[in-house]
Amino acid sequence: MAAPRRAWRPLYDAVLDLAAHRPVEEITATEVALAAGVHRSTFYEHATSPAELLRRALREQLDDIRTQHLTAPPAHAGDAVVAVTLAVLAHVEDHGAIYERALLSTGGGDLRAMLAEHFRDSMRTLEATGVVRPPFHAPGASVRFHEESTARFIANGVIGILEAWLSEDPPREPAPFLAALEGLATALHLGS
Repeated sequence: MAAPRRAWRPLYDAVLDLAAHRPVEEITATEVALAAGVHRSTFYEHATSPAELLRRALREQLDDIRTQHLTAPPAHAGDAVVAVTLAVLAHVEDHGAIYERALLSTGGGDLRAMLAEHFRDSMRTLEATGVVRPPFHAPGASVRFHEESTARFIANGVIGILEAWLSEDPPREPAPFLAALEGLATALHLGS
């Protein structure tokens, strides 16, 4: 049985704080446990490494954003997509140092993969509500192939836009990100 969310909170807060100041690969389980005020063995009850704990902490926040904005079929799809995008960008800004280090360097594969999985799951949610439909038909391919191709393509594209956005000097405004997302989606006829 999974531990209640409140049991994770001190560990999440500790790893997020430590990773804001230096690469997670340089952080030890002992440091996280000490910062969280728990025994090292408690850390290992929850995660195998600080990097895993960091991914879980960020993923939980992103999943909460998706749940808040995308779980019910939206009355107006465009508004829901904008709202969830703005919330994700605020989350990224809140953890800017972590995401910049992970996405703008060569060593951010773990967080890049976590983001791809999260955005892919978000696209699957939008596909399930009919907000996004595959913009192509490949003869002989399954519906799953069409949907999965679309979800993965968009998820990885969003990461590319996010990397470009993070490479801008702070403070970063969401408008350029939204314009890039809308322009590229329109150019690709996504959802039409």
